[in-house]
Amino acid sequence: MQARRKESSAQYPNKGVLRFDWRAADGEILHPYAARKGGKRWIVKLYLPFPQTFDEMSERDFIALPIATSDDIRARSKPHGTE
Repeated sequence: MQARRKESSAQYPNKGVLRFDWRAADGEILHPYAARKGGKRWIVKLYLPFPQTFDEMSERDFIALPIATSDDIRARSKPHGTE
C-alpha cells in the first residue's frame, strides 16, 4: 500500500509534455492530461477527443509523435471518407 501511495504521489517532471495535443501516426488527436509512474518509466494518460475514449502510452513513444497542428485537428474532425 505504501509503495502505491509513493508511486501515485510522484511528480511528473516533464509537465510541458502535457501542454499540447499530439497527433498519432493514424491521424488521431491525443490530449495528454496526466502521467503516472510505471516501474522505472512514465506512462502518459491520454484522452482521445474524437472517439471520446481514454488510453495510455509510454512517455518515450508519446514524445516521438508530432505536436498536433490546427490542420491536423481540422482534418480529424471531418467524417472519414469526405476528404
